Order: sequence, then C-alpha cells, then structure tokens
Amino acid sequence: MEYNGVVREFFPEGAPVLLQGFYFDDDAIEPEACKMFPIIDGKILEEPPCEDKADEIFVRRRIARRLNKILSYDDTPNPR
Repeated sequence: MEYNGVVREFFPEGAPVLLQGFYFDDDAIEPEACKMFPIIDGKILEEPPCEDKADEIFVRRRIARRLNKILSYDDTPNPR
C-alpha cells in the first residue's frame, strides 16, 4: 500500500518526542503506520527498538488514536 499523507506532532504535551503516522486517502491512520522518535538536544533520533511486542502494539495504538484526532480536526467556524 502506498501512503499519500503524513501527520506529525512535535512535543506532544511537552514530551521530547516526535509522533508520526501515515495515511492513505481519507482512511484513518493505522497503528502499524505509526512511529515515535525521541528528540534529544534538538535532534530527532531513530525510533528505539521495543523488546515487548504487546507494549509496542499498545503504544502504536495510542499514537494512532492521537494522530487521528489531529487528522480529523476541523477548524471551520460554525454558522450562527
């Protein structure tokens, strides 16, 4: 599958990380397409390996949920 969009969030809630997820057309971001990169001294490092697969799945699901909220954000003013 070829992704055509990316959503990134820097320093979510002040945490020194970059969250990234890819999506295709109007589909939601899937957990498998999400990554979390640490930011140290202003540099984005590689995603650290996760030894526990269950933890990795849990984290990727949380990232996908958060990035999907950003992706679906609509700032169009409501008519009165």
